[in-house]
Amino acid sequence: MTDLLWIALAGVFIGVTWWQHRALLRSNRGIAEQAAEDAKSTAKSLSAIHTLVNSNLAAAKQGELDATRRDLASLQEVVSLKESQGLSVSPESLAVIIEVKERIAEMNAAAAHMEEQTEIADAQVVHDQAKQ
Repeated sequence: MTDLLWIALAGVFIGVTWWQHRALLRSNRGIAEQAAEDAKSTAKSLSAIHTLVNSNLAAAKQGELDATRRDLASLQEVVSLKESQGLSVSPESLAVIIEVKERIAEMNAAAAHMEEQTEIADAQVVHDQAKQ
């Protein structure tokens, strides 16, 4: 038997006519098309949110990095002034300078990683939009 005949027989068995079955299929297609359009809209909205969050986070991290660099410059200036005056520099001050340099290195690495991850995410968004 053909598929349509089987569908018609199954419809009779469960109380659905062939015409009702066709109407349900059309309705389901319409719902699927609307869901696809909604998914595209959601993807665009999420992409915009992603961009805003990343730019705000990047700006905040850059501000923190700039402030830390200024702190390091001030600490180094104080050490330089003390040494030029023949004064000793405390081991604690030197330890703080080392910690600040390490923190700057960590922040630079985190910024590079974040930029790399953003590029990957952006490429994925472009790929996903091309599929739709």
